[in-house]
Amino acid sequence: MILFCINTFAGGSYFKNIESLGLDAKAAEKSINSILNVGGEFKLVNTEVDNLGISHHIYQQYSQGVKIDGMQVIMHENKNKIAYLINGQAATEDDLKQLGINFRSSKDSSVVIIKNDKGEYCFAKKEITNEYIIYRDPKTNEIIKKISTVCNYSNVTNNVQTNYSGTQQINTRFYEDNTFRLMDGIRRIIGVDATGITPQNLTSEAQVYSTTSSDFKENLNFLSSVTITSTPNDDWWYSIFDSNPDFFIEIRDSYGNLYYISETINNGKFPITFTFPNIYQSSNLLIYLYDENSISDNVLGDIIEIPSNSSTTYYFSTSKTVGFVNKNTIKISNPLVDAYWGMEKSFDYFLEKFGRNGAANSTSIGHYIAFNPADKLNEENAYFSQELLTKNMGLFCFGAGEKRMRPVTSLDVVAHEFTHMVTHCNHFPYDAGLVYEGESGALNESFSDIFASNVENYLGRLDWEIGEDIMYYAPCLRSLKEPKKMEQPNTYKGDYWENTSYDNGGVHTNSGVQNYWYYLICEGGSGTNDFSYSYNINGIGIEKGEQIAYRNLIYYLTPNATYADACKGSIQATIDLYGTSTELQTVKEAWRAVGLNSAVNETENLYEINIETEGEGTLETSSTNTISGSIVYITPIPKEEHELKSLTITQNGIEIAYNVKGWFIMPEGNVTIHVVFEKIATDATETVQNKQVENSGIYSIDGKLIDKNPANTEMLENGYYIINGEKKLINNK
Repeated sequence: MILFCINTFAGGSYFKNIESLGLDAKAAEKSINSILNVGGEFKLVNTEVDNLGISHHIYQQYSQGVKIDGMQVIMHENKNKIAYLINGQAATEDDLKQLGINFRSSKDSSVVIIKNDKGEYCFAKKEITNEYIIYRDPKTNEIIKKISTVCNYSNVTNNVQTNYSGTQQINTRFYEDNTFRLMDGIRRIIGVDATGITPQNLTSEAQVYSTTSSDFKENLNFLSSVTITSTPNDDWWYSIFDSNPDFFIEIRDSYGNLYYISETINNGKFPITFTFPNIYQSSNLLIYLYDENSISDNVLGDIIEIPSNSSTTYYFSTSKTVGFVNKNTIKISNPLVDAYWGMEKSFDYFLEKFGRNGAANSTSIGHYIAFNPADKLNEENAYFSQELLTKNMGLFCFGAGEKRMRPVTSLDVVAHEFTHMVTHCNHFPYDAGLVYEGESGALNESFSDIFASNVENYLGRLDWEIGEDIMYYAPCLRSLKEPKKMEQPNTYKGDYWENTSYDNGGVHTNSGVQNYWYYLICEGGSGTNDFSYSYNINGIGIEKGEQIAYRNLIYYLTPNATYADACKGSIQATIDLYGTSTELQTVKEAWRAVGLNSAVNETENLYEINIETEGEGTLETSSTNTISGSIVYITPIPKEEHELKSLTITQNGIEIAYNVKGWFIMPEGNVTIHVVFEKIATDATETVQNKQVENSGIYSIDGKLIDKNPANTEMLENGYYIINGEKKLINNK
């Protein structure tokens, strides 16, 4: 028996150096199937030339003339017109044998090929809604698969007071009716207050937000204090041991979600007043009045409902409690203004840093911001939707906040959503973004967190946290510096890693791995990961880090990319930008720090082959498990009481290496590794002979001659003899 392990990342992901072929992209295109050993056909869908003069050719895989959704490869061609690398995902010939015959109508362009939840390839009809990409059985119309597309969060210049970022400038349009409207013609951004309007009806019902006030402020009511004037029925709190009330309150919504809990006012005398930070009331609120009891459980005395449409001072009276609630009228900017300003700054960042003209990098595609739309995604969310791309708009929806969150319009949240559109619109025809499930979905989320931090840094606000401004009680939503603080993994498949169908496969959780990698390459850090790997990294700075991350996202990642692909792509992006440098070593070591050791090794053409057997066996290698020209570490592992006898490597029947242990450079083509282990002899003597020398004979282990001319001796290959019917090892004297 022969057991072996080659550390590769299977599952249809490829990352292959093809520079030695000496072909240009057009010639190499004809050999994609044989280079990658995959099936189907490949069609060139787009070519992009970057600022280094490198051409990136994107190919879509088809089978039977039908597009295989998410399966794309990218061929990279240097300035000398030599294709040097091909990477991406593709289905193999065996995968596509599952399909059978294509029965689709030639006119039905909605039919594609997908991998269903069982991992099988099948035909499906694809439809895109505001919240989902839906795949249906073309015959029965039953849903095969559903993927959420929600990615959980004449110009004049106006000075506005934002809710989270202080006084800022925004570009708007001023009309003859003396109104200012949230429309930026230069950046192609418009903002609408979508309160009460579903996302499906936005373009038909919602109006561009306008005001006659140049600072875009409006009057809003906030709950500010509660006063208890008396308790007609005091037996619920009064006792002979404590004759004074010790009240505290909780403010909750009608679902019981906590908004606020006060300190206890001990031995209070009526009236008793509780003041607190202004709480915006978008629905009816409930005030829970308690008496604190140091001996037994606290006593709930009353639950008082405060209507959302109540006046500035609202009086209440129940059988147990009499009092009133005060509301403050505050003139503030609509939270939509924060989202609008954040969208402008995100646009400016990508344009200045990467020359990207908008999220789609197209002057014909705009950005449509909807604040507080009426949809089932609730108030505490923000998301980008591709639904309006058919109308040349990216749709961004931002909730008004409710239980745990303030309005979801802070700068980092807006930049996060802007990046989701950058990812989705990676390559024309705008369906090449990272698929929003599993590892590709986690990478999708991570890139949005990474560039949200980059935009904050661009404006001098970097804190390596996401959502810290919008949370009432939690410190933030996610931390790039300390993922585990918010129960995210900082090591690939380590602590907090999610193996689940929830949240599209844990995309908002497993994003922590690349988040931490990015923090390490920018800022550096030291420690030991969840698999006992110790690291000490000096950062290269965010200015270099953002260039590496962007180049990886745009040029090296295809829709179903894995963490291994992101690792390899970032390494190649670093080589493109900085060559074999300190930056490259930092990027590699940071990936090792987050658990991607094997992927880093593959970029260095390092593989391990462990061979274990009791007797004799062979290992066939091929292009699917080793790369021609790679450096392979061969480790013969004998079973108990065995030792290595011989290890030969042959190619086409010709021996090319003998007794290899350790590093070996693999040649072009397939090879055979033949290994022989022999059981360790237990006798005290060793038979030796060499007919080519005078001092042949049988010697003891200590070299003492036992028999000068043994009979029946036959010389075999590789230094072995048959002596008196026994196979013995030669010992030259």
